[in-house]
Amino acid sequence: MQTWMKSLASAAVGTLLAATAGSAQAAASINIVALYNLSSGGQASLDVPSLNGAKLKAKIINEAGGVLGGRMLKVTALDTKNDTREAAIAAKRAIAMKGVSAGIGFSDSTFVLAAAPLFQTAKIPFVTSGATSPDLPSRLRRWPNTPTTR
Repeated sequence: MQTWMKSLASAAVGTLLAATAGSAQAAASINIVALYNLSSGGQASLDVPSLNGAKLKAKIINEAGGVLGGRMLKVTALDTKNDTREAAIAAKRAIAMKGVSAGIGFSDSTFVLAAAPLFQTAKIPFVTSGATSPDLPSRLRRWPNTPTTR
C-alpha cells in the first residue's frame, strides 16, 4: 500500500477516534461504517485501497490493545456502487445501525456531499478519505457551537 494511503487512513482513523472519545456509548467496540464505491465505476480504484487502509489501521490498533481502555475498532463496509443515490441510501443505513460511532468514506467530493450531510444531521462524525473539493467547507454545515469562517 502506498505511504500516502497509509497516512490518509491513519489520519482518518485518528480523527474519528478524537471525535468519538467523549461519547458515552457503552459498546465494547467502536463501530465505524465505511462508505465506498467498491464493486463498480472509476472510483473503485481509489476507494478499495482507502477501505483496505482503514481496515489495516484498525487491525494494527486492535492488535496493540485497542483504544480508550481497550475498546476495539470495528470497520463495516457498505458498497455504494459508484452511485450518489446509493451513497445517500448507504448513509441512511449506516446512521440507522445500532452503536455507530462514526463514518468514513469516499475519495470523491460528489459522494461525500451525498452522504456527509446525513451524518451531520444525525450528529455522527464523518471523515472523508480523499475528497478535495475546495467547496466542501462551504457546502457542509458546521457542527453546532463550532465557530464558522463566514
